[in-house]
Amino acid sequence: KKVLLIDGDLRCPVQHKIFNLDNKVNGFSDMLAGICNYEDLYRRNGGIENLNIITSGKIPPNPAELLASPRMSEFLETVKGEYDMVFIDLPPVCEVSDAGIISELLTGYVFVVRSGYSDRRMIELAVETMEGFNAAFVGFILNDIDIKSGDYYKNKYYSSYSKYRFRYGKSGYYRHFKYGYYKGYYSRYDLKQW
Repeated sequence: KKVLLIDGDLRCPVQHKIFNLDNKVNGFSDMLAGICNYEDLYRRNGGIENLNIITSGKIPPNPAELLASPRMSEFLETVKGEYDMVFIDLPPVCEVSDAGIISELLTGYVFVVRSGYSDRRMIELAVETMEGFNAAFVGFILNDIDIKSGDYYKNKYYSSYSKYRFRYGKSGYYRHFKYGYYKGYYSRYDLKQW
């Protein structure tokens, strides 16, 4: 399969670190902002056959607006014709709304859950949030499992995404209700009561 991996986390990108790539070249955000065209995007394989990677590019002031722009839908139509599979790495669902605003453009979502760090109640909240966007689910990936301990779900969600918590507010979350979303701020104690 010819695969494209896009770092769509325009707030705290990590794919360039994982694959040891330079993120100062034309990236995903640069293309969405109109700084460069699709043809000018710097695509690399990261040392894996049939895998192309597009790094996030410069961190913009308006990530959600860029993802919701017409250039995003045009871009996806183009890459769907060139690749067998396209993966977009997006920020955590419970932290920012980026993943939900492009739900109608995507085939489905795969949730990546880290054993011992992702809290089960926060995972349920993430699923509810995406259901509010009528998002389709492909499935879950549970990684970093310690088979010997059997303790797959510890209450350490905050450690896993602390960079988001400190950058975008200590504990601001979108809570899902039947008729929409409410931006509220809760203490860690309140979040555990959900």
